Amino acid sequence: MFAKLFGDDDHQVLMVLESNDEDNPCITVSCQPPDMGVCSSRLIFNDWTDADEAFALMDEIRAQDMAGGIRNLLANSSGKSS
Repeated sequence: MFAKLFGDDDHQVLMVLESNDEDNPCITVSCQPPDMGVCSSRLIFNDWTDADEAFALMDEIRAQDMAGGIRNLLANSSGKSS
């Protein structure tokens, strides 16, 4: 499995196990905050074993927590409160 999709229509979170531009293994977390386009953040790992293990642990709760962090960061940088 290289991708997981969590949440309902308004709170979807997509997690993808892939490599970044430097060929490091990573997990890309994407969500779409209200009134914004799709936003992503990456967790970068030193090796595929660690990335695979972390990806295996990703569940709905972790996905929504990570998406909440992205939304909060964006809200704080734009002066909005979440």
